[in-house]
Amino acid sequence: MDPPLNSASLAARSDRPGARPRGSAAQTPPPTRRSPSAWDAQKDMGVAGLGGLLAMAITFAVAMTVDRGTWGAVRESLRIPADDRPIGEDQILDWWRRRASRP
Repeated sequence: MDPPLNSASLAARSDRPGARPRGSAAQTPPPTRRSPSAWDAQKDMGVAGLGGLLAMAITFAVAMTVDRGTWGAVRESLRIPADDRPIGEDQILDWWRRRASRP
């Protein structure tokens, strides 16, 4: 009966097809390291942003396909009602004064 095959016994066999010769000449050189560029972080963030935009576009396209009312909901969410007043510095100052006048 033959002994069980393991990685050591397979490495020792030279009659298998595609076997590499053993020794220092058969070893692959270590991978070369490149120094990080100043733009690596910016490039990574840019690619991540593009990926996020692509994911949102695909999700919106699927939502438009499944539910035809999606575009109307988007338009409605961007519309400002006629009786709406923007909250500016005056409104914040009024809130501050009311808060300060409380006992």
